[in-house]
Formats: sequence, structure tokens, C-alpha cells
Amino acid sequence: MIRCIFLVLILAGILTGGCGEQPAPVQNAGAKTIILYSELDNKFTENLVDAFNKDNKAKLQLKAVYELKPGGELPDVVLAEQRTLAGLKRQGRLKPVAFADGDRLPQKFRDADLSWYGVFYDPIVFLVNQQYARTVGQANICSWQDLAGKEQLRIALENLSDSNSTQNFLAGLADRFGEDESLEYLGSINRFIGQYAKFPFTPVRMAAVGDADVAITRQSYVFKYLENKFPAYVVYPKEGTPVNLFCVGLFKNTAD
Repeated sequence: MIRCIFLVLILAGILTGGCGEQPAPVQNAGAKTIILYSELDNKFTENLVDAFNKDNKAKLQLKAVYELKPGGELPDVVLAEQRTLAGLKRQGRLKPVAFADGDRLPQKFRDADLSWYGVFYDPIVFLVNQQYARTVGQANICSWQDLAGKEQLRIALENLSDSNSTQNFLAGLADRFGEDESLEYLGSINRFIGQYAKFPFTPVRMAAVGDADVAITRQSYVFKYLENKFPAYVVYPKEGTPVNLFCVGLFKNTAD
């Protein structure tokens, strides 16, 4: 998936000669700077940017921005959730472009009018506290139904109405299991949730320090912690899991 992101960004470097504001090049005087607007976690994005820049010092350099605001620095490339790309398309802010490998993507992963391509998905995962896993056995925490079937369990979960991410989680769950079944399931695990978290990283911290046995969260929220000796591990529910689809599109400057 990361390679696909890089291929699209290279394509953008070829095709965006007058797209967006052109800031002074960074790191290398002969390199062209591509401004990337990202809705991914900042640190996750910076890791992608650093890796790309190290491999393309003499050709292209990326610079990430995290806001789209009037008077702000305009991006050349947008890496965001499908909902954001669809909104920008409706506003006429994306430049359609044919991408050679685009036809290899499933239809749900690309726009019919070539305005965006899905290149990265961020799944919902269980972050399981290791001490809890040793108590109940790792083989007993593998599925959504494993959670619902427990007698005693502390689940940490973000407030489900707070963001696009949590709303996507609800929509994905309903699409997979059905609306009534999803509501019934959420009701069955509600007894394990002491309080719904206000901030997305709170469940991750709760699972890490032992204030929760399992956090239901996004993979991108936990990757930074797993680089160290983190007292928790990730489980992908065996029945499948909702994902946030992130897409790449070329931003169209209104002056074009």
C-alpha cells in the first residue's frame, strides 16, 4: 500500500507543474517540492514523507500540511478519507488524472471519473493488554463475538458520534452485520465500557497502562507505540473489521 502511495505521488510530481503554490525546494536545490495535505496521523505522515524524501533526494521532495484553509498553503496532492475526496470533487477542487496502475484497483477503491484513487486503508483493531491476555488466553480474544461473550472485561472505546472515523466504524459494522444486529452487538458490549473516551488516543493509553483490557481503535493510532516495548498487542477480528479508506487525488488550484 505504501508503495502505491509513492507511485501516485511521483505521478503527481510529473503532472502538477502549475498546480498549487510552488514553495522553495527543500533539502536539494534541484528537487521539486510537492505539497501533501494529509488527514493521517501527523507522525505517521511524517514517517512516510521522510522515507520518500530519502529515496528521492535529487528528484522530488514532499512537504506535509495538515490544514486546508483560506489563505493557507495550497497542496498539490491530497491524502485523505474517501469522504473528504468526494467533497473536494463536488467542489471542483480535484484534477482528474489517469493513473496507469489505477485499473488494477477494485472499483470501490477508485473514482469513476479519475478524481481519486484509494491507496491506504486504516482498519479497526483490538489493542489487547498483555497481562489480560495471559489471564484469559490469546486464543480467546480473536473475534468480535469473543468480546461479547466475556463475563468480565474492560473495553476502552472512543465516543461513537465524535468524528468521521467513528461514524465510519458504525457504518462499516452495519454494512457487514446489518443495522439491527450491529445495534444489538454494541448493546451487548456496552456493559464493559465504563465511559466512552472523548479523545481517540485515550483508549490506546488505557490499554497500555492496564486501565482497560481491550481498546477498540484504529491501527494508525497504535503504530507509534508498538515501535517500543509496549505492553499490548494488536488483533484483527477474524470475522473482518471496518476500515477507513484513504485516497489520493490531485488538488486543483482555483487559479488553474
